[in-house]
Amino acid sequence: MRAAAEVAAPRLRPFPITTGALAGGVAALLFWTLFFGGGSRDLSIAWLGTAAVLAATAAVAAALLGALPWPELDRAGLAFLVFAGLFVLWNGASISWSLDPDRSWAYTNRGLVYLAFAGLGLFAGTVVPRAPRAVASALAVLLAGVLGWALLGKVVPSLFPDGGRLARLRSPVGYWNALALLADMAVALGLWLAARREYRNAVRIGGVILLYAAVVSILLAYSRAGVLVAIAVVAVWLALQPERLESLVACGLAAGAGGAIAGWAVTRPGVAHDAQRYSTRVHDGAIFGVVFVVGAAIVVFAAASLLRADAESPLTPKQRSEYVRISLLGVAVLAALLFVGSTIKAGGPGGWLDARAHEFTSQASVSEKPSRVTSFSSNHRWAWWKESWSSFLDHPLDGTGAGSFVLVHRPRRSTSLDVTTEPHNVPLQFLGETGIVGFLLFGGAAVAAALGLRATLRRLDDDDRPAALALALGALAYLLWSIVDFDWDFVAVTGPVFFVVGVLLSVGRPAQPAAARRSLWAVGSVLVALAAALSLLSPWFSEKRLEASLTDYQRGKLSASLAAVHEAHSYDPLALEPLLVWAGIEGSAGNIPEAKRLYRKAVRLKPKDAEAWFEFGEFELKVDCFPLRAYQYLNRSYTLDPFGPTSRKGGPLDEARRLVNKEAGKTGKAPCG
Repeated sequence: MRAAAEVAAPRLRPFPITTGALAGGVAALLFWTLFFGGGSRDLSIAWLGTAAVLAATAAVAAALLGALPWPELDRAGLAFLVFAGLFVLWNGASISWSLDPDRSWAYTNRGLVYLAFAGLGLFAGTVVPRAPRAVASALAVLLAGVLGWALLGKVVPSLFPDGGRLARLRSPVGYWNALALLADMAVALGLWLAARREYRNAVRIGGVILLYAAVVSILLAYSRAGVLVAIAVVAVWLALQPERLESLVACGLAAGAGGAIAGWAVTRPGVAHDAQRYSTRVHDGAIFGVVFVVGAAIVVFAAASLLRADAESPLTPKQRSEYVRISLLGVAVLAALLFVGSTIKAGGPGGWLDARAHEFTSQASVSEKPSRVTSFSSNHRWAWWKESWSSFLDHPLDGTGAGSFVLVHRPRRSTSLDVTTEPHNVPLQFLGETGIVGFLLFGGAAVAAALGLRATLRRLDDDDRPAALALALGALAYLLWSIVDFDWDFVAVTGPVFFVVGVLLSVGRPAQPAAARRSLWAVGSVLVALAAALSLLSPWFSEKRLEASLTDYQRGKLSASLAAVHEAHSYDPLALEPLLVWAGIEGSAGNIPEAKRLYRKAVRLKPKDAEAWFEFGEFELKVDCFPLRAYQYLNRSYTLDPFGPTSRKGGPLDEARRLVNKEAGKTGKAPCG
């Protein structure tokens, strides 16, 4: 009976959602992410994240309505989704105990966006034909565009006006190390394109050019980790892929030409030095553009010549093996000579290790110059890691709340130059901020993803496996970078990585056929997506209403300003700034009781935030004329941030102390002014 009913069931007519539409939408989203991700600002993910969530929901709803097949996942893939989802929920739960609840909300939103990218990857891996090759090719083109745009900013300074202040290459991502991470991903994709003997020569030469641009970008970003991770990516590729000779030749051409171009470029003030005049940047940038193009032409000519020679008289397997052995031996000898030279200069192995350890743990800031590439200094990271570990020991189970490290760091920092919002170590950050529970959830997701990617590489055939390996090496580069930086805050790198992981977890498996329509579930998924969109957009609307409030206040429109700042607070009740602005406006309008109520609400919202206590203390000093309370609040602010505004000599804290030490301080009240 049951079988007969199943046979007799009417076939579902597919909705007009095609594989091409899904692929085009994902490509557009990745383009938006890579070029206009907005850096690490929490509000940068508002509209981009909403688009990602809605796109993923559309795919889920289409599957629920029978228009798309469901991705087929193994245990590792399912475990990744479960652990990642629980980690995001734990981030959201941490809002209730967080030192910095609005940042915890922002981190929850980021997690939702990254889950959406992973979901899109799962569907893309299921329905896009030859998904590893298609995704790897699309990412190679996009990353070539990103690196090309970054380098073009050196040639045409008007594209990157801030380049005269800080010369390190960072556009369009906004952060040099994030750009270097994308360049490391490009290294893996360049190796895949350049080393495959069955590809056309034009494609292979394009792969070498991508490698060349990646090398120049990493070096002009002055990224030490970028160099080390690129070496690790190349080493793993050589260990796992049989086309070792082609890979070594491509790396040799790209590294030789790219290193020479970058080495010359750092001698040009308009390209490599900060605070340069615009005319200098224009002059040196034009020369750099010519030299870069000449270098690319040399790489193209050399690669084409080698390919032509190989086609005319191909090497035997024995010759190829011998050339690989000689090349690797040469690299090993060169590395050994460099190590021996630096060891002798340091006075022996013991002296070298002691010097490097001291340099790494010192709190000296590393200059933003090309010489930083050879520095072993952690650039304050060692101190930040210890602070995060100490925070974990104080709150081992639940942490201080997702994204709250900035409030852990401020009372512990030892210099005003030591400014950060994250400890620049993602696993350690999650350990301190979300406790052992959050850390195990995050670690479980990472381990499950690694196991799933390994299974995928074993499952795919010889045509798709190299492309999948190149994509997996991009994820490996991200994992290595997470130990020394805060790339979780950059949707431009984390979003594509989650997408790639989703693709690799689902690719190569038979898709589940479209099931019977589940309209109620589809409606439910849309409602969940709308709730996520509201969560993503509310802080953005709050920021816009806050800006409108300040504009109205400057124009003397007090009632409109108060209405706007009230809306800003209602959109984001966890944010501190709307409360402080609101209290300041009420105070300037003479509504002292309301202003004090709002300041009290602010310090209750974030009792560990020095800014809230500073603003309250200034109000008590200058408006309410209570030096004793002002001193207490300002001193609290100083305790929470010894290098904040209360540290200024002759500032509000010193003034409050002076008044307290007078007769007025004993009675509490004093005349203002």
